[in-house]
Amino acid sequence: MLTGAEGGERVPVEADARAVVVGIGRFDAVGSDGGGGGAPAWPEVVAALTRLGYRTEVHPGVRGAESGGDRADTIAAARVVYVAGHGHGCGCADADDPRGPDVVPGDGRIGPGVEVGRWIADAERADAPTLFLLDPCWADATRADASAVRESVDRSGTSGRVWVIAAGEGEPGVCDGRFGRVLARVLDEVADTGLDADPARSHVAFSVVARRIRRVMAEPPGRGRPVYSTATPAAPDEPTPPFFPNPRFDPTAPGLAGVDPALRVFLESGVVGCGVVDGRARVGFVGRRSALRALVGWSDDVEMGGLRVVAGGPGVGKSALLSMLACAAHPVLVAAAPQVRRRLLADDPRCCPAAAAHMAAVHARGRTRHEILAAIVRQLVPDDPRPDDLLDAGALARLLGDGPHTPAILVDALDEALEPAATCADLADLAWIRRADRRPAVRLIVAARRRPMFDRLFELARAQGGLLDLDAADPDEVRADLAAYLRGRLAEVPGYRPPAMGAIREALARAVADRLASRGAEGAEWGAFLIADVFAHHVAAVPPPADPDEAARRGVLVPTELPAVLDLDLGVRADGEHVRAVLAALAHARGEGMPAEVALPLAGLFAPDLDPERARALPPDALFHVRATPDHDGTLLYRLRHRALVDHLVRRPRPDADPGAPSPGTGVPTAGAVLDRLLECVGRAGARRGWDAASPYVLRHVLGYAEAAGRLGELLADDAYLACGDPADLLAAFARAGMAERWMAAVVRPTPPPHGAVPPARRRLLALEAHRRGAPALAAWLNRTTAPGAWKPIAAGGTGLADEPRGPRHGHGRAVWAVAFATVAGRPVVVTGGQDDRIRIRRLDIPDPLGATLAEPVWWVHAIACATVRGRPIAATGSRDNAVRLWDLTSRARLGEPLTGHTGWVTALACVTLRGRPIVVSGSADATVRMWDPLTGRSIGTPLTGHTGPVHALACTVLDGRPFVVSGSADGTIRVWDPADGRPVGAPMTGHTGVVHALACTTVRGRPIVVSAAGDATARVWDPRAGTSLGRPLTGHADGVHAVACATVGGRSVAATGADDHTARIWDLDAGRLLDRILLPAPSRALTFTPRGLLIAFDTDIGLWARQPADTSGRRGAGGVP
Repeated sequence: MLTGAEGGERVPVEADARAVVVGIGRFDAVGSDGGGGGAPAWPEVVAALTRLGYRTEVHPGVRGAESGGDRADTIAAARVVYVAGHGHGCGCADADDPRGPDVVPGDGRIGPGVEVGRWIADAERADAPTLFLLDPCWADATRADASAVRESVDRSGTSGRVWVIAAGEGEPGVCDGRFGRVLARVLDEVADTGLDADPARSHVAFSVVARRIRRVMAEPPGRGRPVYSTATPAAPDEPTPPFFPNPRFDPTAPGLAGVDPALRVFLESGVVGCGVVDGRARVGFVGRRSALRALVGWSDDVEMGGLRVVAGGPGVGKSALLSMLACAAHPVLVAAAPQVRRRLLADDPRCCPAAAAHMAAVHARGRTRHEILAAIVRQLVPDDPRPDDLLDAGALARLLGDGPHTPAILVDALDEALEPAATCADLADLAWIRRADRRPAVRLIVAARRRPMFDRLFELARAQGGLLDLDAADPDEVRADLAAYLRGRLAEVPGYRPPAMGAIREALARAVADRLASRGAEGAEWGAFLIADVFAHHVAAVPPPADPDEAARRGVLVPTELPAVLDLDLGVRADGEHVRAVLAALAHARGEGMPAEVALPLAGLFAPDLDPERARALPPDALFHVRATPDHDGTLLYRLRHRALVDHLVRRPRPDADPGAPSPGTGVPTAGAVLDRLLECVGRAGARRGWDAASPYVLRHVLGYAEAAGRLGELLADDAYLACGDPADLLAAFARAGMAERWMAAVVRPTPPPHGAVPPARRRLLALEAHRRGAPALAAWLNRTTAPGAWKPIAAGGTGLADEPRGPRHGHGRAVWAVAFATVAGRPVVVTGGQDDRIRIRRLDIPDPLGATLAEPVWWVHAIACATVRGRPIAATGSRDNAVRLWDLTSRARLGEPLTGHTGWVTALACVTLRGRPIVVSGSADATVRMWDPLTGRSIGTPLTGHTGPVHALACTVLDGRPFVVSGSADGTIRVWDPADGRPVGAPMTGHTGVVHALACTTVRGRPIVVSAAGDATARVWDPRAGTSLGRPLTGHADGVHAVACATVGGRSVAATGADDHTARIWDLDAGRLLDRILLPAPSRALTFTPRGLLIAFDTDIGLWARQPADTSGRRGAGGVP
């Protein structure tokens, strides 16, 4: 932390919270070349867990032959489970046993006593969350074994009950206990510092601890061993499971943890100590009483409406004024800091507004226009789901509606917004908008310095009599307010507190107030209230005057400029030079602020003898000018408390610095030097920077630092950064970059809505986009870390699927809805159709930039099925003109006339062979199923009826050697039909609560099954003979499932599902569990398996994924390890 204060008392884990350590002493049975003699690390882990307050039970030297029943019961009751031993993957994609990873103990025998995968599965069903810390050495394991650990990590977190941090594969033959020692070190840091967590949070966030472990593991003498952890969303609602107690937790502050960051900032001026570094909570600024009374009158008159603008230079009290109003009126802030209302009511009831039921307050510093509007919506319309970038003034007004109360909106620091001009335009538009009854849509207060870009907003306020110019305030009133403010501040200083010091306090306060008011400081570069505040802090560091006359003499000499008063304050402190270096580092903070892990190393640029540990030990009182706000993960972000301090310290970080020429010799570091220090904080993982362990702050802002240094291209050419950086930030940077880097913007653009994707999933998504844009080398690099058994993109694009660079795009112009695989003249092809009325055939084995369009346009192709008729490959297509068409895939010509008979759109197709005769089966929005003879073009028999809604899905299966047709409908049912007589087989299969969109048939262990996909966000497995559901639904998709396909992959029956949630999922049908999740740039409406892999249609494109083969090249150790 930047403060040495201990904060609140330690919050221990619950009294009965237990940790279990399962490990081995030495790997003596393995052999010297297999990691034998590796020093045990679990004793250090035990000590660290004990420091955190856990009652730790140790099971050293476990043996697989032992009964694991008692141990499993112990683990089920534990909050934290640390497991050390050899790794053995029993849940990788090629294994028959789906348990997951095991630990191989010292005797080399696996079995019931060491089934970590089973422990994890049991914990998923527990009531309380469990943390698994997995430390397999992998000295003699294969990469396929290591994939079991990755799989366990990927599956964790979905229920919120299981959380995993695991060491990945390392060097063969190495078992040095490094992960355990790093884990113990980081847990000790948690116990000592809380990793700089917000005092309002009782526990340190899981993601912070996992990232710290990953970073330390990469430090020398690390061997580049990866660390995997449960993914958490980078969002304000990031979960914080109760594993790591925060030693600096302040029991009086939990109410602050849930306060919106854009709102919490107002507490900094209204209440000093709410989340700031001095750890105390007191009412802050109390000046500008006449302006406050004017705003209170406006706030209390809920019928008044209109616009108010508070204008003035830096340090005149704009932010303090709005903060007092917000803290006394906003319901969330009143609950968090009730002392503000009490203080205002006691001093002057006219300065205390009524509590507002409908108010939003936003500090604009470091926020985009969309983030500002989104913060307003979160406070006034918390259930609105729309993305931030769809908000504008009109949308906000429509959301607020014409309710009985006109909401009040406070926006502070407009001049510090990231897009001040655009934000000003939004606010001006909002001020103009009227409701149906002609009243203003909102009551709006904005605080800003004067800037030409704000003229429209200022003129609107002036026209309504709502412009409060603090620079033009009455000097006598300013003098009185300054004196009152200084009296209060001095009364808090120990040396001035005794009653006998009253006359000295009064003399000093009056003298300083006279000096600042009479010298016209209100119109100068630095406001009188800011200078008075800094001087009051200085006074606390020096002996008080002996009498009122000396106090008056000191007051007369107070500097009237910020640089001079800051030098005066820091000059009397023994550590003033180091404090100034930290302040200078924080002057370079962006957004909400800079974390200590970045600020402290950066401070070394301004004081070479200041290392991070020494900076961390600076007394909190010396950092009076620092404020803190929590990041989404609870880590404190530090910044200077006033923009005027930022401007001054950037120009002159040291008293002797030359602000006109940044260079090492002038004491003003160049932007490149700042960037270099920032990149040092990223660290390295082997030859590359370790972006996956970088702090969220660095990932958010490094592009801005790079652009300031003229090195944007360097970052945009860093593939590892592209895999971790924020898509929106990357797109904006590419737009500003030179042409050499701009082409890569296309690779980043189609990323999906926020998924909280961890880097591996993001890498695969970027690899897909690289294929789409003709960058196979980049795709191969991004795919290089794909885990064994996982699916990676190997080709993509609307212009052909071979893995080669391609020319201009000539694919589908609108969404692809149907995809089918066929073989034409011995060559693999894919047939696609969709909203653009076109049917395309493309080869999969060579670059095919144009593909081929079938002879004529067809109105919105909903379904495609391929078959071989008399040795000739054909395709059947269904469209919105209610017809089925047949196509010769060799000549690409239509066969005969359209097959008509349906009275609704043709939405499903399948092909079946009946008594050696090919049959085309169609389903329609008319709720019927029809069969067609592709040789004659005639309908076979009568329509199959029974569904009560449109038929969206068809598939074929074989039962007891006979073909059957399976249909799925919008009525939520699935039916089985005998095509020989057109009759239904058994009763409809029910269970889905939404439209059945897709069906696929396969066999599992020789047993025919049907897999369905539905709009209820689930897939189900059915026994078509019995007409019953098998097992539990396959859940995990967050939106309707529109596509399903089945295949045998690696000897295992699998299903793939595609959904509106921008994902495809791969399922193990033997075990009924998820194998992989594939992120997509758009919803998936169709997919199919081919000999090369899984073909998925999304948006206007299609892509091909292949399963990463397991690497079985490793060795198995001695001692019975298989």
